Amino acid sequence: MPTRATRTPRTLGIWIRDIIIGLVILAFVLFFGYGSGGGGSPQGAIADVDGERIERDAFEFFRAQLLDRERRRRPAGTDPVQLREFVDNTTVEMMINRAILAREARALGLVVAEAEIRNELIDNPSFAPNGRFDPDAFDRFVRQNFDNERSYLSEVERDLLGRKLRRLIQSPLRISEAVAETQLVRTETRIRLKFAVARAAQFRADVVISEDAVSAFAAAETGRLADAYDRRYAEFNQPERVRARHILFRGDSAAENAEKALARLRAGEDFVVLATELSEDTATAERGGDLGTFPRGRMLPSFEEAAFAAAERSVVGPVETERGIHLIRVEEKIPEVERSFEQVSADLARDLVGDDLAAEAAREAAKRMAGMLASGADFAAAAADTGLVVDETTPFGLSASEVPSIGRVAGLREAAFTLRSDNPVSQRVFGSRDAFYLIALADRDEPDLEALSPKVAQLRDSMQSVAREGALLRLVQERRDELQNSGRLIRYPLYPTN
Repeated sequence: MPTRATRTPRTLGIWIRDIIIGLVILAFVLFFGYGSGGGGSPQGAIADVDGERIERDAFEFFRAQLLDRERRRRPAGTDPVQLREFVDNTTVEMMINRAILAREARALGLVVAEAEIRNELIDNPSFAPNGRFDPDAFDRFVRQNFDNERSYLSEVERDLLGRKLRRLIQSPLRISEAVAETQLVRTETRIRLKFAVARAAQFRADVVISEDAVSAFAAAETGRLADAYDRRYAEFNQPERVRARHILFRGDSAAENAEKALARLRAGEDFVVLATELSEDTATAERGGDLGTFPRGRMLPSFEEAAFAAAERSVVGPVETERGIHLIRVEEKIPEVERSFEQVSADLARDLVGDDLAAEAAREAAKRMAGMLASGADFAAAAADTGLVVDETTPFGLSASEVPSIGRVAGLREAAFTLRSDNPVSQRVFGSRDAFYLIALADRDEPDLEALSPKVAQLRDSMQSVAREGALLRLVQERRDELQNSGRLIRYPLYPTN
């Protein structure tokens, strides 16, 4: 070790630097202690974590960094109020989590040595504008961003404690290449299924409904009846409506052309043919002028008045509106419908009983086919024997949001990927109520393991990172819940009002 007399200028600079940093840290430790979180009144803090305050100056420092990053990341025109709320809340939550990690680290006996803080200051490029630690740069940084050195060094200590705890918790977590390879194969594999489906609708016409069953249902299932009435309310309560066609004429000769068309209609020509030939309403001309069915209030006033006043299968007009001149043929007049719950409850009960019986028949058909498959029957033959049609999906992967031609059915996609050539048929019935599915493997395309090799290490690292972060997040959330429930986690208003 060099003596005082033999120190070079470089080693002398390092020695002086270490003395300066040591004095900074010593003052912090002697007068305030690590993890103090600052002093003063609660008005200077944004949160309190088990008695350890999170100071506003530190909040403003981290908030400014996040705000700058979000402004660069987000598109121009982002709502400034929403941006501020996001940045504020995210910063507070991040700082609470930092404090919780530091608290947990101390509880486990982890400490931060003076040498670690010294190295942290030395390695911070903000304090070394010329490649060496500069006390003036450090002093300027603290004055610009924090109330005092104590507040800044508290955050340094929290950060170091959090890193120590992270390493302690995460280091034992390992994902093997075998696990990553298995996951990658599952992700890259594509399968195609054969499936048979028993739908309640296909059995509905064959069910036999007894009046006793209807009466029993009506007495026992008043809630289902009320729900069914609410769903079909528009069917049972409808205003007066008209179904009509029209021929529209526009321009200076509209009235003359309408009279000529009316004469042709009176001579026996077909309204649909003339509407297709003559109407200037391009949206309906190709449909023979068909306007469909409409209630009052849908059409222009003069058009509506003429249509609702006319008799069925009669032609009225010419009728002038702001769109032009119309000839109208009223195909049907549908009177107002107003049926109360009491009036339709028996019909609703009968429908619901029929739906239940049809669903049960579909379920039984699917169960019969499943039983045949369990006995070794061919998939197509078993489907034919139970009256079900076999179809196929297109190829899909495990990450597909739904199975092609089937959709989202609980458990079906996951079970499909367990099927292999030596076990190609599932004996389980999937689905409920309206549709019941049985599946078999039609084709399975697995990736070449050698071709996947370059991706395995990458996936392993990704899975390991996710597992480690998950472990840390679970720990933080558990501690947050404990502190919150015991009243030891307090968030102060960011912008107090007087």
